[in-house]
Amino acid sequence: MSPSALKEKLYTTIDKQQCIYATYVKPVNWGNVALACVLTVVYLGLLGNMAFALAELPHLSLGWHIILLTITIYWVFTVMHEASHENIFAGTPKLSRLENPLGWLASVPFIIMPFSLFKVVHLIHHAHTNDPEKDPDHFMAGPVWLAFGKGLILPLSYLHFFIKASVNGQVTILAVWQTVAYFIGLAFLGMFVAGLGIWDTILLYLILPVFLASALLAFALDYLPHYPHQTQSAPEHSRNFNFFGAKWIFMGQNTHQVHHALPRIPWYRYDAHINDVTGAITQSRCTNATDNTNQTMISHKVRVELNGTVHEINVAPNETVLQAALTQQIRLPHACKKGLCGRCKIAVQGAHHMQNEHSPGLLSVEKQSGVSLACQCIPEEALQIKPIS
Repeated sequence: MSPSALKEKLYTTIDKQQCIYATYVKPVNWGNVALACVLTVVYLGLLGNMAFALAELPHLSLGWHIILLTITIYWVFTVMHEASHENIFAGTPKLSRLENPLGWLASVPFIIMPFSLFKVVHLIHHAHTNDPEKDPDHFMAGPVWLAFGKGLILPLSYLHFFIKASVNGQVTILAVWQTVAYFIGLAFLGMFVAGLGIWDTILLYLILPVFLASALLAFALDYLPHYPHQTQSAPEHSRNFNFFGAKWIFMGQNTHQVHHALPRIPWYRYDAHINDVTGAITQSRCTNATDNTNQTMISHKVRVELNGTVHEINVAPNETVLQAALTQQIRLPHACKKGLCGRCKIAVQGAHHMQNEHSPGLLSVEKQSGVSLACQCIPEEALQIKPIS
């Protein structure tokens, strides 16, 4: 299917309110697991090469080392990106605890961009794509000749955005503390390296490739897929393009409209399932509280167990649990508030429904086990809920 035909199908099937349908989730996405394993071995080998250089033993030249590490970081980004969407073990709840550790492992080569920071920033990007004020990736908008230069410092821009989001209450306490602890540890490690007197080697062999890879990633996976960054409506806020080898050069993100519509599908399956996906989207439309006309228009009490303390909130008719909690100064974990990111998952006891039953932030297997999203959950009776970390 040509890019223009694909775009036309998406235009006719994805409605303007980003009503998207999460499907085709496998028990384990072994492609991402294999990619993580291979790149971990390569990265360890390049660390060994740096150690050989410090010991003045035979080793790869600095030029080859920089090229290989830049490519490795470029590819390992995909593992971190998939983990941020909880794609790798999405279909196997028993293995879901491995998702974040794998994301952290993939973030190690980036040094200055821990997984906790990236996950928050990236999910906000999905919630507010191309919004000049709210989209962290809108930093890349502008003329093409500036894109590479902006990409060099994109990790620093992400850090600045993360700090602002934390101050504004968009980030969970856990993510904030993980990020703070990471940078404190990094600072101590930096002082240790300074004491060894090998800063010049670290800068050339480890840190320079990070900035080069960041520039390539920013251009290939941020700038091009969203150029010209002028609309916030789906699917127009993203682009599709194709040529021989594009899938592997861009790690699937050349079909970027599909990724934004269905972020729970792994990158290497976009093209294989595009016809099925667009058909599923056609059948899937947002369901609202108007579908529940038999519900009496009364408020419901919701008991929230949060950090060992039980709070009670009143949820008005057609109001979500998250809306009520924030209004009453009770801070539930959340990020996008649109059902996209899955950061506001809650265990629910009691009858309820969701504003959008097809929110991609929640899998069908999770719904069946009594899990909902605070930003989508509308009570039908008194509820007891507990955030899922």
